[in-house]
Amino acid sequence: MDDESRAQREPKHNFIGIKIDKDEPTGIRRSKQKLHHCANVGEARLGRSFYVHGEDICCPLARYYLGIDRKTKNNIETLKEQMTIWEDADDINAAQNYLDDFPTFRYNNKFFSYFPLEKAKVSPDLIIRILKPHEAFEFVRATVRKDGRRMNFTMSGIGSMCGECTVWVLTNNKPTISVGCQGSRRRALLKPSELFLAGPNR
Repeated sequence: MDDESRAQREPKHNFIGIKIDKDEPTGIRRSKQKLHHCANVGEARLGRSFYVHGEDICCPLARYYLGIDRKTKNNIETLKEQMTIWEDADDINAAQNYLDDFPTFRYNNKFFSYFPLEKAKVSPDLIIRILKPHEAFEFVRATVRKDGRRMNFTMSGIGSMCGECTVWVLTNNKPTISVGCQGSRRRALLKPSELFLAGPNR
């Protein structure tokens, strides 16, 4: 399903599970589409359960974050240029600072499964929740109330689903709230009044 067709449908699910495996999953079908990581979340919000190989993910920034592409000099230079074309960085130096300031997964073979949480047949590594600002407030307040420790988030409006909601959460084993990015807000079917909450399944 293309971005325009997906955007015209009303999402049915606000809790999405993502599981990352080095071996090909069983008991779930492989998608025939090559989409962005965030678009796969949008497809799961519409009720689909499926998996993709890392090579099926088409966004260069997601491929960088998720350890699908090697961090060769040529790949990084191409990505920095692409970020200026997307207007996610004013210049190459800003793009370099952005890439240097964030963790990435190690380069290796990966399969990504996406599914509505209520239809889960396996335990996800990551849970994505779509929520409104007042629900985010309630979550943060309830979390901090337990031990008095403030929550720290990383937020950029760029690379939201792949970087902030997936890599940062699983690398740090902590939840985060993200405002989304140009791609993920559209492809994951966020309404203007909605945010992402992502957390490890622990």
